[in-house]
Amino acid sequence: MPVGALNEGIQKLARDSVDALVPLIMQRVYADGAWLPTLTTAGGSVTHASRIGTYTRVGGQVWFNARITLSAISSPTGNVTITGLPLVAAQRGGAWLIDMDGVTLSASYNFLSAVTVAGTSTITLRQQGSAVPGLTLPGTALSATTAIEIAGMYYASDVPAISLEASILSFGPIAYWKLDEVSGTVATDASGNARHGAYTNSPVLGGTFGPFVAPTFATATTQHVNVHSASLAGAFDGNTGSMIAFMRPAGVVGTGRAAYIRTTDANGELTQLHQSGSLASVGRTDTNAGLNDSADVLSANNWAMLGLSWSVGADQLIGYVKGAPLTTQSGLTAWAAPLSSTRCVIGGIATTGTASRFAGQIAHVALFSTVLSAANIAAIYAASGL
Repeated sequence: MPVGALNEGIQKLARDSVDALVPLIMQRVYADGAWLPTLTTAGGSVTHASRIGTYTRVGGQVWFNARITLSAISSPTGNVTITGLPLVAAQRGGAWLIDMDGVTLSASYNFLSAVTVAGTSTITLRQQGSAVPGLTLPGTALSATTAIEIAGMYYASDVPAISLEASILSFGPIAYWKLDEVSGTVATDASGNARHGAYTNSPVLGGTFGPFVAPTFATATTQHVNVHSASLAGAFDGNTGSMIAFMRPAGVVGTGRAAYIRTTDANGELTQLHQSGSLASVGRTDTNAGLNDSADVLSANNWAMLGLSWSVGADQLIGYVKGAPLTTQSGLTAWAAPLSSTRCVIGGIATTGTASRFAGQIAHVALFSTVLSAANIAAIYAASGL
């Protein structure tokens, strides 16, 4: 074969290969379309009146919406799931309720959330309440007039899953303490803002607990991480912000604080993440009751993420557990006092004294000067793989 013809053949093969690959590459960068959501229970029969699903993929993220209306249901058993997601999930993801009708929730529950199941194309529906742990939705909660609309985000399995660190950093924290050090006394601020913390009174560093390397804090000691700094005080006015922390309580779940930010005003308790699942007080504590306490929100020796977002201007504080909104409070009060140098800590409420000390492990504590949305917090939790 002449060399010229061979070269032409190689070039044509290359062009054909590129032409075939471009649509596939573009699909992994951006795609949108429709999917058919199907509501299912373990037993019985479900008849759909309508099913509409849409999705948009941007890189590895898949944002979806599902609207389902039933016309009949007979003898349902087991829990409710929605199948048919357009792409297999790489890891656990979050979804949130837009609207529902014809659903009877269990006592003490008042709204739904949902999670995508890693390695599947399935959504599991969950009941949520302000002072009770999340609970799967049983098929018996549905009726012939059930209508549900949900939206959410997860990561597709055909691309590498985003790391937890990358997810947190993508939302621009003003301070982010991973707490994965194995020695020393410096808790490095991974945000790049150099707001480093100081391990104090020797919490045990470098232990591996499930997916995280994390320090262990003992409740009867003064072990903590002091995170106060002049630069933190200057970047954080307290009237708008968000905070997240992963925690693994040891033994009996108690009232120890995982992360605590307070002003110099005696009533200026700004933000706290309770070991017991209490989620916060913003502004002056004499005018704000804080979000509901629940010893059942967290369970001993299991990781969970608690989160907060608040805006004094919008008069709203929202608490999140495991990526889903748990409860909301209004009646917030602005504050102007500076941060307390002895009351900005991880693992307790102060640099001295043994009161309200956390027992267990804490990891990936991040503080933001902006209000993270429900989708933002769901994305962080999804990236954790919990």
